[in-house]
Amino acid sequence: PSSLFQGIGTRSCRPISKHSRGGARTTPRLWAANSDGTLEMLNRGLESADVFSVEGKRALVVGGTRGIGRAIAWRLACGGARVAANYVRDEAAAKALAREAGESNLTLETVRADVTSVKGIETLCDAVADRWNPLSILVFAAATGVHRPFGELTLRHYDWTFGLNIRAFFD
Repeated sequence: PSSLFQGIGTRSCRPISKHSRGGARTTPRLWAANSDGTLEMLNRGLESADVFSVEGKRALVVGGTRGIGRAIAWRLACGGARVAANYVRDEAAAKALAREAGESNLTLETVRADVTSVKGIETLCDAVADRWNPLSILVFAAATGVHRPFGELTLRHYDWTFGLNIRAFFD
């Protein structure tokens, strides 16, 4: 249900789970809102372990400072993961994300590297190796495209788009 993803991309770390009442903390229970406004428990029977926990995990989100990548990086950090959010061009977005994470006491850092080149991938790996090794979570959310009529596209446009959207993941 789409309501399960409420708050993704916001600057809030509001949990999307409910905890049982009482003194001892139990496994979070994930709930979804039905169309009639009632709640339905999604992880019934999984109370023995928190299978959705990212607490203490180390994550790298390539393309993690804008759009869906930013939302993923933020939610991972809110869940207790140590996050490296990669970016290449938009330094203002990267600085804003790092500032907001710091203000919220989240462990989220930004790493600038262009993953369309072997040198850029090496730069990213070197930057991440010392602090996030071994990685627990890898998210590849980087993407690009050229917004022009088909007749105006060149081989350079194709190479740029293919280089990030397809090839970079495999280099």
